[in-house]
Amino acid sequence: MLDVVEKVCDRVLIIHQGKLIADGSAESLKASTNQSTLEDVFRQLTDSASVDPGVARIVEALRR
Repeated sequence: MLDVVEKVCDRVLIIHQGKLIADGSAESLKASTNQSTLEDVFRQLTDSASVDPGVARIVEALRR
């Protein structure tokens, strides 16, 4: 789902539980976490099994 973010954004901020936990380009975040996708970065940094439903709705809206 976050593949759209990788395509259209120059900078990515990840906020978890009200705190900024990551800030950088998609490529730099993937490199710093040794992950191949931004979704995997998100999961690793937030210890999350899946993308939050709110994020999924935003991404789906961007795809339209």
